Amino acid sequence: MTESEAIKRIKECRNTPNFQPYIYMNEALNMAIQALEKQIPKKVVKDGERSYKCPCCGGCAKTETGDSFIDYRLDYCDGCGQKLDWSDSD
Repeated sequence: MTESEAIKRIKECRNTPNFQPYIYMNEALNMAIQALEKQIPKKVVKDGERSYKCPCCGGCAKTETGDSFIDYRLDYCDGCGQKLDWSDSD
């Protein structure tokens, strides 16, 4: 089972009658879903010539050291923790 399949099954089960009395279980499942979804890489959004943003929160996804030849592409967004996908980006 992949992470995406697990997320789908948890979402399908969380509001069934068997889970109705377990409010805390539903809250825990919602938090687990959010945490797992952040681990699935999402493509960064180009925002200008050399600027990229997080697809979830819009935070900066690339930092520059001031030297035009050195920059760092972040693996995770500093703002929301979303895993970032840099494939097909400049």
